[in-house]
Amino acid sequence: MLRGKSVGAVKLSNIITLHKEDFASRQIGEKLDLAVVIVGLEDRDRRGALQITTSADDRLVLSCRRNRRRTTPEIASEFNRGRQRPVSVATVKNQLAKGNLNGHVATRKPLLRLDNRLKGLQWAREHRDWTVKQ
Repeated sequence: MLRGKSVGAVKLSNIITLHKEDFASRQIGEKLDLAVVIVGLEDRDRRGALQITTSADDRLVLSCRRNRRRTTPEIASEFNRGRQRPVSVATVKNQLAKGNLNGHVATRKPLLRLDNRLKGLQWAREHRDWTVKQ
């Protein structure tokens, strides 16, 4: 539960009580004469960065299913038109990944030349009456 050094049971209960009263770790450390590292609790609520998009924005980003050939930077630049706080390409990519729209590059396959297509057609005509045993 505690990081770093271990403290006594009394100080531990004081730390937990002050955390529940919404005191900051620095304030608790000053009151109990402890380092901030000792006071910090691991199980505190950590939410990460604030979300810049709303659920309506997320739906708008996912509406790109209509034109699946658009790139992420194109979607981001279109999305950012008229916005006060622009959204990064990484944010758009994350929203697309949440909607199971992950990018991929199609593998290239060489086209068959005319003579090879004719050879294949000739082979198919010759073997049209083959059975499974042959």
